[in-house]
Amino acid sequence: MRVVSVLAVILFLAGVAQSQFVYYLSPAASMQVPAEMMSWGYWGVLVAPFGGAFWALALSRVAARWGRRNALTAGLAVAVVGALVLALAFYTYSFPLHLLGLVLLSPAAAVWLQARFIATDVAPSDKRGLLLGLAILPMTLGLVVGSILLIQISEPIYQEGRMLGVSSSLSIAIICAIALALSQAGLRPDPLERAAIPGRYRLGKPAWVAIGLIAVAQVPLLPVSYFALNQGNIEGSEGSEGTAILVYALGVPVAMYTFAWFFGLLTDRFHRETVALGGLALQTSALILVALAPANPGAGVAAMLLVAFGWSAVFVAASTLLVDVSAAAELPIAQGRADAAFILVGTFTAAWVPWLSNTTFVVPALILVVLAAGATIGLRGNIHKATLSSALPA
Repeated sequence: MRVVSVLAVILFLAGVAQSQFVYYLSPAASMQVPAEMMSWGYWGVLVAPFGGAFWALALSRVAARWGRRNALTAGLAVAVVGALVLALAFYTYSFPLHLLGLVLLSPAAAVWLQARFIATDVAPSDKRGLLLGLAILPMTLGLVVGSILLIQISEPIYQEGRMLGVSSSLSIAIICAIALALSQAGLRPDPLERAAIPGRYRLGKPAWVAIGLIAVAQVPLLPVSYFALNQGNIEGSEGSEGTAILVYALGVPVAMYTFAWFFGLLTDRFHRETVALGGLALQTSALILVALAPANPGAGVAAMLLVAFGWSAVFVAASTLLVDVSAAAELPIAQGRADAAFILVGTFTAAWVPWLSNTTFVVPALILVVLAAGATIGLRGNIHKATLSSALPA
């Protein structure tokens, strides 16, 4: 229980950290920051995701060899340095330092993703989904609290545009430092009670199905949200731009994280892949709804909620399934590959969505969702065998 409590605090801090970037990249913040500095943020789209994917793979190796606690500590230590370098870059208007800071800060994303698996490390097999969902829940509170604090406390410093970047970066450094201390002090004994020697791992088909589900869950989420915000679905009335931004920046993550416990409960009650397939069905409904009613404000909001709930169902169920079907020695490696795929697919989806007109994103998104569902259904027998095999004592 102590480990789960420490995990909850760490993920709360992750939500607060995420809120710093959500507001910093919003139009409200961009009006307060010099244009030449805001353009730096676009480099984060290129640098941070590839860095995050690399660190997800690297930290999984550290976890396999030296345990979960040391993997989180290593990633957070690098992230603290990166946040400090980023603060210095904003203060000195140094673009090279900005790029270096982004590279060094990228392990934070990998750490936040890897941290969720601590819940499955300590949970009995029939409670893995619920504990995973409950562990994600504190991120919601962190997002809300962090956004409120950022708006209230940081208001006076907006008069100096560069100080917004400095304050956000320093906030991230402090958050990562606190999470680092909590990881070292609270995750004892190490929740990952195994140590494998990193080598070449060949994951089975069921593990790749789970990884694919985690990655594909990202695909409908970003297009539906982007379409709802930019094609007139929820910003059609006068003065509604701020509301639209709020719904996207806070409403969707809140819907994604708040009900994670419910889908975790369903994951423990039914087969993991069944809940994942249900989540894909919700996301399919969202895509079809946007395609059929592209100018309906209510349809836009409903689609965003459906796609958020679908993401939560797939993410929780597939993350739990990955633990079930992976052997002990390969588990951290499989989790690292899942996190890397999650980061890269989300990034590529965000990159190509703005170039598509109207509802043309529905077709490729639907194809990927159908392929993921087909692979899951086709390999259900393999999944059940792998689940039983991994449950046997070594």
